Amino acid sequence: MILFGVMIIVAVAVSSYQSIQDSFFDSVVPEAQGSVRFSNPAEAESFIHASLPAFPDITDSQFSEAVVYTEGLEKYPVGTVITTFQTTNKRLFEVLQLPENSTIIPVIPEGAQTNAVKLTEEIEGTFVTHSKERIICHTVKQPEFEACTLANRLMFQKDNQWYSIATDGTQASAGELIEYARKIANN
Repeated sequence: MILFGVMIIVAVAVSSYQSIQDSFFDSVVPEAQGSVRFSNPAEAESFIHASLPAFPDITDSQFSEAVVYTEGLEKYPVGTVITTFQTTNKRLFEVLQLPENSTIIPVIPEGAQTNAVKLTEEIEGTFVTHSKERIICHTVKQPEFEACTLANRLMFQKDNQWYSIATDGTQASAGELIEYARKIANN
């Protein structure tokens, strides 16, 4: 009887975890109070009165969504923009743009490997590689595509604004990530 009770508790816990996990992955950038989501790049640019990052020069790449934070959160101050690009139903790049003169800067996780990368004559970035031992993939429901753990990230500052461009390492190589960062740094 005790074993049966334990099995029921485990089943309820797994079911609850699964529903939380499913709702978390409805989008790559989770919904948050004080955020506005755009599926059209022109509408996002009109809202923020600025340009989104340039499109990557990778075959079949397309704009997926942009999320603009209109209220400050712990990780994302007011004016933060996160733009996602995808290719063949898989996330390609996620670009985090912090607002100009933000007091919050991207953090390098403990244990990550870093390398300096020259992007332009004036701009140097930091290429960060996270552990690829535990890459987890899931299907995002809206817009629908596959997204995996972001294992590679390139961070740099341009015109008093921080950029963090991330990829999971399966859709874009380290070289493609660096070239895309150079494209943004040169615009």
